[in-house]
Amino acid sequence: MRTYTVHKSIRYLPGVLLAILAGLFACQNKNPTEPQKYAAPAFQLKDVTTGDTLDLRDTYGKVVLLEFLQYDCPACQSEVPIMNQLKADYEGQDLVIWGIAFNSIDSTNIVDNFVKKFDVTYPVLIDNMTLTTIHVWEGYNVNYTPTFVVIARDGYIRYFYDQSTLTRNEFGNVLDPLLAEPEPDM
Repeated sequence: MRTYTVHKSIRYLPGVLLAILAGLFACQNKNPTEPQKYAAPAFQLKDVTTGDTLDLRDTYGKVVLLEFLQYDCPACQSEVPIMNQLKADYEGQDLVIWGIAFNSIDSTNIVDNFVKKFDVTYPVLIDNMTLTTIHVWEGYNVNYTPTFVVIARDGYIRYFYDQSTLTRNEFGNVLDPLLAEPEPDM
């Protein structure tokens, strides 16, 4: 009679399979094509070019596209022409496009140079770093650049694209249905 022995490492197989399945389910929640719906955190930030303070609360009733970027990010730089094209294509519609740059030390001049060098046509706001303030990046749970957040007319986040680059058509597929929605009641 022949006997078979099972290798000791087989006892880890159920744990490994469970970890793989848990990872697959966790990744499903990060699918950017699935609409999200949670209230967008309010903020006020300064436009690096004009010095004006822009307030997200003033955009209620409009669709807002936020681009979280860094001036030295090649993917962010490659998205500027697409964002400029979106601004031109949706001119006169209820779409607000803002870039939000993280200011780690005093990089306002560097970000301003980025805006000029790449001919950015939409406002780029500075998220200043201090020890006593919560950053907009933290409030939106942004960890990578570029990250795009799309806020619907009702002030709720509908889409979150983390560390993504998108084409003009992909943006249109998200923005057009939101712009077609009626304005919410005040």
